[in-house]
Amino acid sequence: MMYTEQDLVRIARRENNNKRKYLVVNRLQGKHIPVRPHEALSMFCALADTLKGKYENETLLVIGFAETATAVGAAVAAELGADYMQTTREAVPGVSYLYFSEEHSHATEQKLVKDDIDRVINRIDRIIFVEDEVTTGKTILNSIAILQNQYTKPIKFSVASILNGMDKTALETYQKHDIELFWLVKTEHATYAETAEAYKGDGSYIVCKNDIEPENRSTVQNASESDMPVTNQTGSKRLQKDESEDGIHSIGQMHNMEHIHSAEHRCGTEGINHTEQRCSIENISHTERRYSIEKTGQIECIKINQHMDARRIVNAAEYIKYCESLYQDIARQMELDSIQNLLVLGTEEYMYPALYAADRFEGQGKNVRFHATTRSPVTVSTENDYPLHTRYELRSLYDSNRTTYIYDLQKYDTVVIITDAEGDIGEGLSSLDRALKLCGNGHIVLVH
Repeated sequence: MMYTEQDLVRIARRENNNKRKYLVVNRLQGKHIPVRPHEALSMFCALADTLKGKYENETLLVIGFAETATAVGAAVAAELGADYMQTTREAVPGVSYLYFSEEHSHATEQKLVKDDIDRVINRIDRIIFVEDEVTTGKTILNSIAILQNQYTKPIKFSVASILNGMDKTALETYQKHDIELFWLVKTEHATYAETAEAYKGDGSYIVCKNDIEPENRSTVQNASESDMPVTNQTGSKRLQKDESEDGIHSIGQMHNMEHIHSAEHRCGTEGINHTEQRCSIENISHTERRYSIEKTGQIECIKINQHMDARRIVNAAEYIKYCESLYQDIARQMELDSIQNLLVLGTEEYMYPALYAADRFEGQGKNVRFHATTRSPVTVSTENDYPLHTRYELRSLYDSNRTTYIYDLQKYDTVVIITDAEGDIGEGLSSLDRALKLCGNGHIVLVH
């Protein structure tokens, strides 16, 4: 399938980032904007198609960049039959790292697990870096320089990205270093910053973090919908009633929120037409794995005893088997016959297994959307052509001291959160639960 800049690119404004004031939001990627799973995977497979047949006689390692390109990289590796690993900003126990920086990002530190690269470097012919977007190429050049300084074996490098906005000078630099580039869409970034700054930024900003004092917490959590205030831009308080018009729902249930600006909530459910999936692999043998199901408050929990961690090098075929096994575990424990509209959420870097499961649900004829929580603080705005309208501020499931976000939630029959977060996830889960319930989502399943 051919893609154009108009098909994919929406421009948003980064919050408090002077290094790069705009964010390119890909409407089909499944990170910030809810997407039909098959559309995301079809785009990822189209990127893989640009590489097929190029390196058939070489042993490949595909590296996807956290956090937005982890699913893209995994899908490309699966299509190529390559080994795969992702960069990470999380702590991986008991390993050493190669560190590098992503200069324009709000969270600049990136790292790779050095121990795993040490183990495979002598049999690898080429490393393919996979990104959602390459603008200057500096981050990847930094990564290549670190790898070349660390290892004496000659390694070839390539870069594949959905979008490429590199200028002539950057393209010539890559050509000079014999680094091959592949992309789906060539973009021109000259006007992006100006476009981003022209938006009003007057969308809904909803803080769902649990900062209420313990003695007041139960009172707020148990309050009825009609008692929950919404604060508008002028600071006055009003009560919001539930309404339904043309599938758009305004929800007045505000659990533990600090403030809301321009609280017109775009919470709705629309029909989703299922198209035959490209990337799902059928007839994969099930890997036996113990699991249990329990109730935690109003959240139904499916406990998975072991995750396959793509922060460590994985064989793509084995990773697909793991994802299929995960999906089968989830599907066995859910009453799917009663569910038609379904949201599957990934968390931060953990996207591909959740996207895979979402695609399999869609293959069962369900109306499915997929997206994920993110570290990226993006301005939201009410303009129709702006990509993001409502922002929910959360605590991270991975670190309760970290702020994360999710955008443009809607109302579904069931929401399935799939995460590899470990340890005490209570505060992060509580804030995400508030955001989901704010849009009327009553049936929430946590898979972890």
